[in-house]
Amino acid sequence: MDSAARSALTWVGRLCLLAIPFVFISGLAWPQGIRALDPVLCPSGLSIDKVEDPGEGTISRITSYEVVCRSADRLTVVTGKVFAVMGGLFLLAVAAYLLRERITPAFRAPAQVPTRR
Repeated sequence: MDSAARSALTWVGRLCLLAIPFVFISGLAWPQGIRALDPVLCPSGLSIDKVEDPGEGTISRITSYEVVCRSADRLTVVTGKVFAVMGGLFLLAVAAYLLRERITPAFRAPAQVPTRR
């Protein structure tokens, strides 16, 4: 049972670590790839539309492009939330690996210890 839990936590950690670059690259190049995160990233009624250049004179220049959620009459920038999701995935991976290390496999001694004469 311990080995199954350790294996499951290992895969959870791996998947979270692999999801971080996917979210980052999809957020910049192909926002439709992270459309499943609409309920987390966008306010209700909005969906991830595209990445656009904020233009000159903007106050926030965290990145040169911003991920936006859009509806027919509203526009919201969610670049900070994308970074927060990546940070949450990293923390989840660290927690999975730490919990994995706390689950120790049972120690099994050899059936017979060879004796020397």
